[in-house]
Amino acid sequence: MSADASPAAFSPELLLGQVLATFAATPDPRLREIMTAAVRHVHAFARNVRLDTLERRAAVRFLTDVGQISNDVPQEFELLSDVLGLSSLRPPAPATARRSRRSRGRSTRPARRTARTARRWSSATTATRRRSCAAG
Repeated sequence: MSADASPAAFSPELLLGQVLATFAATPDPRLREIMTAAVRHVHAFARNVRLDTLERRAAVRFLTDVGQISNDVPQEFELLSDVLGLSSLRPPAPATARRSRRSRGRSTRPARRTARTARRWSSATTATRRRSCAAG
């Protein structure tokens, strides 16, 4: 085993640099910016909460479950976006974009839908936690 492959040679900063390098050739500059920012934030989040292997696996299992129950209607990742409050963050539309009549005057989703979605995802998260505890 080479010195570079030893566990002592591992560094979170080195790993982050290697992952970010995979996006360097992304032809769309905006997509590259979004993906590198997402990677930086995910790595920082994992360090800040001291995410362990079992917790990471539970998170992956949760996202897998979301993907498996998704279809065009309802798209579960869109509902998850509601629960996380992401869909309510509405940056200014680009100057070239035209707002449809339907969206004029609506700044946020109805609170009723968000609360219903949060309850639904809370139940799904609890079920995922139970499965991961039973498996672990």
